[in-house]
Amino acid sequence: MTPNKQKIIITKELQTILENGLAFHRLGNFEEAKRKYEFVLETYPNNYDALHLLGTIYYQLDKYDEAITLITKAIKLYQKSSLFYNNRGLAFQKTYALDKASLDFKKAIKLNPSNVEAYNNYAMVLKDLYLWENAILFINKAITLDRDNIVLYVTKGIILRELGLLEESLTTLNIALSIDKEYPDALFAKSLTLIKSGNLKEGWRLYEHRWRSKSHTSPYLKSNKPQWDGVKHQKSILLWKEQGIGDEIMLSSLITNLSKYCNKLYVITEERLISLFERSFSKDISFLSHNESFDTLEYDAHIPIFSLPLHFKNNNKDYAQKFLFADKNRTKNIKEQIPAEDNKKICGISWKSGSIATGNDRTIDLHSFIKSLDTENLVLVNLQYGDVSKEIHDVKNKLGVIIHQIKSVDNFKDMDGLASLIESCNLVISTDSATIHLSGALGVETHLLLPYNSSFRWQIENKSIWYDSLNIYSQKRDLKWSSLFQQINNNIR
Repeated sequence: MTPNKQKIIITKELQTILENGLAFHRLGNFEEAKRKYEFVLETYPNNYDALHLLGTIYYQLDKYDEAITLITKAIKLYQKSSLFYNNRGLAFQKTYALDKASLDFKKAIKLNPSNVEAYNNYAMVLKDLYLWENAILFINKAITLDRDNIVLYVTKGIILRELGLLEESLTTLNIALSIDKEYPDALFAKSLTLIKSGNLKEGWRLYEHRWRSKSHTSPYLKSNKPQWDGVKHQKSILLWKEQGIGDEIMLSSLITNLSKYCNKLYVITEERLISLFERSFSKDISFLSHNESFDTLEYDAHIPIFSLPLHFKNNNKDYAQKFLFADKNRTKNIKEQIPAEDNKKICGISWKSGSIATGNDRTIDLHSFIKSLDTENLVLVNLQYGDVSKEIHDVKNKLGVIIHQIKSVDNFKDMDGLASLIESCNLVISTDSATIHLSGALGVETHLLLPYNSSFRWQIENKSIWYDSLNIYSQKRDLKWSSLFQQINNNIR
């Protein structure tokens, strides 16, 4: 990030301050760099280099809206900088304004056809817009410009994985690793492709590199105790949460395995899951809320929950049977609240994810969901979290289909209640969300609708390595859901 030639002449003193700010910036001293840039802007508010550089500071501090505002001011003052457009595109990308990011990266490439970073960033946005073939074209163009750039091969490997071209993805990621065999992003990306392809043993081994990868954002536990090695028996082990609540449910199937390697197991988990876990696992295991401090907790070793598969999930043949258990009395009470109809199955449905990053991939419009589902012999029950009353009301008015809502259960906050609600159902049909994991863990007949670019958690077969009761229906490259509903309709009749 070198300053461009100044459109407005500034004093040598201020130019020196700007360059000092850039030096602090490069050293990672953002606060001092920020002060230098702001000092320049107090005198010359239209200095586009200072505006742009201050914007990049805010970007690096995860303040993306502020970054966009500042870099936009810089662009209005100087419209010939490929770097400005590229960096604003990155900020738009972080706010999931993908169309705006796409336009900025295209402009950056137009201004500088040799801007390899802009090609790479544009390819990633095209991937997120489901334009995978175009993404491959642009990343290949970048590679022709810089054949030794390891980042480009990692990007291409990720795109190929989302396209379902797993062998090609591995080949490309191996090229990246031939450039630098210890490059964290390449090792992490390769782990996801291996797990997706069913090579669990090698995949989980490489997945341990996630903590060094820029694309993995979960923080590692601050502890002076070692991470458990998977072999040695310990007096006490601390198992701690990472990533989402669905992952906690999925990986809790391995808690009992871990408990055999210690006299005492402490599990740090979502508070919403504690009552369900306490009912389902040994009374000797202590479940603690992640919202509480456990600095004074005494333990001999620790392990993050997504490291359990490294030790206990090395093949894809051991499907987990039912391992979570709902409150029987509450289940009975909830079931009595669902209107029973002769010869009709109670079917719980969920149709969207709340994830900002991947929610669109895992969301189906409720109107389309119900139109595609053969509801004639089903009593529908809402399992979707959040306020979806309007959507349910619209479906009733427009399609004449009733979706029952159980008001005694908050589907987001009350996971124990949701477990009882799910267990009241004969079957569950849902897109990929925590609800799917809970249903599978409870052993309820579950039908999962997966997007074409599904997570590494789900393999390419139609069965899950995590849940015996779960059936998978995956989109084709046309991204249509209709054919999946046809399969489900045939299977549930």
